[in-house]
Amino acid sequence: MQGRDYVQILEREISELRLMRIPHQLAVRVAGLGRSPNVLEWRPEPPERGDAAAARRLAGGVWLLEGRLAEANGANPWDIPAPDTVWAAALHGQAWLDDVHAADTPKIWGLASDHVRDWLDRFGRGSGPGWAPDTVARRTVRWIAYSTRLLKSRDAAYSQAFFKALGRQHRFLELQWQETAHGLPRIEALTGLIYAQLSLRGADGQSKTLVQNLGTLASQIVHSDGTILSRNPEELVRIISLLIWSRDLILSAGIDAAPGHVRAIRAGRDTIKALSYLNGDLPRYHGGRAAAPHPMITDNRPAMPGSTPRLAMGFVRVTAGAADLVMDGANAPDGQWKNTAHSSALALEFRHGGQPLFGSTGSGQSFGPAHAVASRRAEAHSTIELDGRGAGQLTSSKGVDAASAILTIGGPVTTRIDADDDGAWVIGECAHYMTRLGLRTERRLHLSASGLKLSGEDTALAPDARSRSKISGLFPKNKSPCKMRSRFILHPDVRAAHTLSGRGIGLTLPDGQVWVMRADTKTLDLIPAVYFDETRPQPRATTEIVAMTSILEYWGRIVWSFEQLTDAAQ
Repeated sequence: MQGRDYVQILEREISELRLMRIPHQLAVRVAGLGRSPNVLEWRPEPPERGDAAAARRLAGGVWLLEGRLAEANGANPWDIPAPDTVWAAALHGQAWLDDVHAADTPKIWGLASDHVRDWLDRFGRGSGPGWAPDTVARRTVRWIAYSTRLLKSRDAAYSQAFFKALGRQHRFLELQWQETAHGLPRIEALTGLIYAQLSLRGADGQSKTLVQNLGTLASQIVHSDGTILSRNPEELVRIISLLIWSRDLILSAGIDAAPGHVRAIRAGRDTIKALSYLNGDLPRYHGGRAAAPHPMITDNRPAMPGSTPRLAMGFVRVTAGAADLVMDGANAPDGQWKNTAHSSALALEFRHGGQPLFGSTGSGQSFGPAHAVASRRAEAHSTIELDGRGAGQLTSSKGVDAASAILTIGGPVTTRIDADDDGAWVIGECAHYMTRLGLRTERRLHLSASGLKLSGEDTALAPDARSRSKISGLFPKNKSPCKMRSRFILHPDVRAAHTLSGRGIGLTLPDGQVWVMRADTKTLDLIPAVYFDETRPQPRATTEIVAMTSILEYWGRIVWSFEQLTDAAQ
């Protein structure tokens, strides 16, 4: 048998394996067989833009990836002990080549090319942590896009190893893209495979099949109302950005995008526009960060109408004047997302003139396991808390502090919204505490038409005789009553201090705005808190307002307000 015939038989067998589900390690081994490409037919730009300053930090041995900082101290980056699996995936996915491209200097490109060569020597045959399908897809796209710069002035051995690894990664994605977690990882794996298919083999029958697969997948992940099951706004943006990029990629290859692909983009863009703050930032819920949406999503975004409440992906969004209010008004994500969902029922974020006043601590995922689990608790959100615990419990077989703890909720969250000439009204009800305490919580909000006053009424109530019996049994009259707290986590740039009367808290924003928070409780405290800023390597110190009262028999209430002081009032 001639060598060429053997390769053709091998490739037919690999093609048949694509239709089967095979174990990961076997897929890595099988992907090493077959012909290596030697020509790139196409090298479109990757979906994301890089940061030249980040590239200069990398050149100095400082690797800030996914909010986690690690220093090489003169060592090869592949020798750095990974702070966690998320950081390792970012390093091996090599999207940092986008930053190198943004800097675009011979010195930095030379260093990046050395790192890629070292990766080939150590991991190019399928070893190491960089062989999850979505990570492989991320790396493959960058290698193809920047192949000219990576291979410039390099010897034939480097080029041969580079193309052999590209062929392996392409075949691995063919075999394994469907084995990736449902959601963003699977979208990334499949779009990366399509990119590699078009670049290495051109538009053919298999490319068109993959395009149809992407349309089906997009429809499954992005629902007709523009929502995704994780309810993570940042993840929705990343999915829609990839779908827009891959649509343009497919069209430029002379192939029509599948109808489901196009519908998912349209629906997802509408939801993102409804969720985005006036400056383009995103609400930080269920692990999402405030990273601004991709320009392809927000270009030509119409002005937001005043005092118009709406519900998008389970989040209430209200705007009035320069004020922006978001509340989590739906159940926490279920299924595979129980491991990342936050206990944020009825939690608020509030901004004025683009400046955040209060919200959540944000996701601590990038700051280690302890912060990851702490950021998921109710105490990390501007919401209602009963008995020192949140609406929803984090449990894990490895202990309650495990970062992958499952969020268990006890009942539904419902929301009603309305608007009139005086402003916008929001009523949210949460039954999460019913199983444990027999109490239902309710949050009534009113944002004035001017946007200069946000009023709230937080209530806890045992709605029937059975519930009243439960709460009275847990907290007899002769013991300490159940405590109810309304928490408001301030942004680190907001300065807070008790007013002279001691019955309110003055808030000074960076632009000089002055707001006053008042509550009808005897206890109104300022306590230390943390704020997770994804642009910084360490959590930031901030302050939290806590209004506290007691549940008397079967009922408790806290009435509060945030109001801007005008020049006349000051």
